[in-house]
Amino acid sequence: MADSEVFVDTGELAPEPPPSGAVQWIRDNLAYSVSSTITTIVVGFIVFFGLRALIAWFLNPFRKWSSVTANSRLLMVQAYPDAQFSRVWISVGIVVVLAGLSAAVWRVAGKVSVGQVASGLLSVGSAALVLALLAPGEFTGGRGILAVSGLAIAGAGYLWKRAKKASINDPVISTVALAGFGLVLIAVFLWTIKLPVQEVFADGTKEVTSQALANSTKVPWTILLGVLAASYVIGVAIRDAVPALRRILVGLWALSFPAILMVVMRAPDIKWDTVLSLDLPIFLVVGAAVGAALYVIGAPDTGEWKFIVSALGLVLAILWVLFSWYLFDPTSTSPFHITSSAADVLQRLEFKFPLILGALFALAAPSFGGAKAARLQFIGVWWAALGLLIMSFRLGAASSLLQLSGTAFVGGLALTFTLAIAGIVLSFPLGVLLALGRASTMPIVRMISTTYIELVRSVPLITWLYIGSNLLNLFLAGVVDIDSVVRAIIAITLFSAAYLAENVRGGLQSIPKGQYEAADAVGMSVVQKTVLITLPQALKAVIPALVGQVISLFKDTSLVSIIGLFDLLYIARTVVPGQSANLGSIMEMTVIAAAIYWVFTFTFSRSSMRLERRLGLGTR
Repeated sequence: MADSEVFVDTGELAPEPPPSGAVQWIRDNLAYSVSSTITTIVVGFIVFFGLRALIAWFLNPFRKWSSVTANSRLLMVQAYPDAQFSRVWISVGIVVVLAGLSAAVWRVAGKVSVGQVASGLLSVGSAALVLALLAPGEFTGGRGILAVSGLAIAGAGYLWKRAKKASINDPVISTVALAGFGLVLIAVFLWTIKLPVQEVFADGTKEVTSQALANSTKVPWTILLGVLAASYVIGVAIRDAVPALRRILVGLWALSFPAILMVVMRAPDIKWDTVLSLDLPIFLVVGAAVGAALYVIGAPDTGEWKFIVSALGLVLAILWVLFSWYLFDPTSTSPFHITSSAADVLQRLEFKFPLILGALFALAAPSFGGAKAARLQFIGVWWAALGLLIMSFRLGAASSLLQLSGTAFVGGLALTFTLAIAGIVLSFPLGVLLALGRASTMPIVRMISTTYIELVRSVPLITWLYIGSNLLNLFLAGVVDIDSVVRAIIAITLFSAAYLAENVRGGLQSIPKGQYEAADAVGMSVVQKTVLITLPQALKAVIPALVGQVISLFKDTSLVSIIGLFDLLYIARTVVPGQSANLGSIMEMTVIAAAIYWVFTFTFSRSSMRLERRLGLGTR
C-alpha cells in the first residue's frame, strides 16, 4: 500500500449539526409556507395593536390607579380597627417567620447556572424594550426610561451570556443569594417607585402628580423582609442541632392558622373563671376516663368485643348529643332547657363534643394501640386533641374585644384566605370519611354517605351559604351565637366535602384489587389497611383533581358577598368604586382583583405540578 493513500472511515464521522439561530427558527415555525407566513403577519399586526392599546390603557395618567393605593388597607383587611392594626402585622409576621424557618429546615435552596440567570436578564430586558416600542407616543418620558432600563438589563444579560460561553466552566449561583437580592430589590422598590396620581383642584383644573407605591406601609414591609431573612439564617444555624425541628414546624404551621384567626386577629374576651370552673374539669374528667378506656381497649389482644364496645360507645355518644335534653326534662318545650347545675354541664356543647371525640378515639384504639409504649403515645394524642377541641370552642364562643363597624372581624383578602384555608383544611377529613363511607360494605354507612353527597351536590353553593347564614343561629338559639364568618366557613366546608369525597372515591376505585388482598394477607385491620395502604395511593392518584378543587374553592369564596361579608372582589367592584373620590374606578379595581386571584391560583397550579413530578405521577 502506498504511503500517500489515506483511508477515511466515513461511518465514524459525527453528523453535521442542524442549522440554528433566530432566522432559522422563524423559518421552521412561523414562515414554513406561504399560508403560515400570511397568518404570522396578520396575527402579528393584531397582537401589536392590541398590546399597544392595552399598554396605553395601563399607562394613561388619568387612570385612577390611586384608588388602589389609597384603599390598599381596605382591600387587604376591610375595616379592621386602626387602634388594633398591629395585630394584622403580627399575623403576617408569624407566617413570615415560619416560612423562613421552613425554607431553611427543608433545604429548599438550590443552584442555578450563570447561563440561566443571563438568559433571564436578557428576556426581561427584551420585554422592557418591546413595551417601550409599543408604548404610544404621548408617553415619551416613560418610554425613554423604560427603553434605557430594558437596554441596560438586556445588555448585561447578553454580555454575561457571552462571557459564560467563553469560559470553560459554567459556574452556578445559589438561589438563596438570588432570593436575597430579590428581597433587597423589593425593599428598594417600596421606597422609590412612584405611581401617577391625578389631582382635581377646586377650580376644576387637573394635575398629574406622583405618589409612592407604599407610602404608609413601606416601613413594616421592610421590617418583615428583614425578619424573613433573619429567620432563614436562624433556621440554617439550628436545623442540624435540633433533630425534631421538622416535626415542630409542622405542628406550628397547623396551629398557626387557628391561632392567628381566633386569637391574634379576633382578640377574644376569654372568661377565665369559666375556663377554670367548666373547661378545666371537663378536660381532666373526660380526658382521664377516656384515656383509661383507651389503655384497655388498645391492648394487644385482638378480641372482637373491643370493636363492638367502641361502636356502641360512639352510638351512645351521638344519642347523648341529640337527646340529652329529654333525659333531664321531658316536659320542657325547649330542647335546651336547664333544670340543675349538673344538667347544665352535661348538656353543654363543651361536654358533648369531647364525648364524640372520645368515642372516635375508642373506635380507632384497637387498630393503633398495641404495646404499652404505643398505647401511651395514642393516649397522649388523645389528650392533645381534647385540649385543642375545648380551647377552640372556648375561643369561638368568646366575644371579641374589637370595636367593629360591621358584623365580621375580618374582610378583604384576609377574609378570602380565611374562608379558603378553613374550607380546604376542614373539608378534607370530612370528604375522606364520606368517600370511605360511600365505598364501605356496610349498607347503613354507605346509604348515609351517598345521601349526604348527592343532596349537597344537587344544590348550589349560594343556597348553602344562605342556609348557613340564616338557620345555624336559629337552630342553636340560646346555646351559642356563631359569628357570620364561622357560619360561612361551615357552609363552605360542608359543600366542599361532598365534591372532595367524589374525587377521593375515584382514587379508591383506581387501586388494584391485589393491594386489598395483600393487606388482608398480612393480617391488617380495616383501619390499618385504609390508613396505610389504600388511602395514600388514592390521594396520590387524585392530586390534580384535588388541586383543581382547591383553586375552584379559592375563587368561589367571592360568593360570600351575598350574605353580607366583604371579601376582596366585593370591595374591589362595589365598595371602592362607590366612594365619591373614586367614582369610575371599577375597571382599575377589577383588574387588580383579577391579578391577585391569578397570582395565587397560578402558584397553586405550579406547586401541584412540582408535587406531581416529585411523586412520579404519569411515569412508570
